[in-house]
Amino acid sequence: MKKAIEFLQANPVQYLATVGRDGKAKCRPFMFLFEAEGKLWFSTNCNKDVYKDMQANPNVELCIASPAYAWLRLHGSAVF
Repeated sequence: MKKAIEFLQANPVQYLATVGRDGKAKCRPFMFLFEAEGKLWFSTNCNKDVYKDMQANPNVELCIASPAYAWLRLHGSAVF
């Protein structure tokens, strides 16, 4: 987990993939906030489409790439 957090912090723009309420894939830039008790925390506004999409289908995937072409993909479920 420590290496993943360091990578997220070193590469502040990540891309979050969700399933839209229309059933189509959506990908948006996101930013990592912090880790607490083994969980990664991100933030959005409850008025945004991404929030509504994740409430309808909490399955998400995050993709992060560095300028040196290293990359990391994380997947899980959004918890509110």
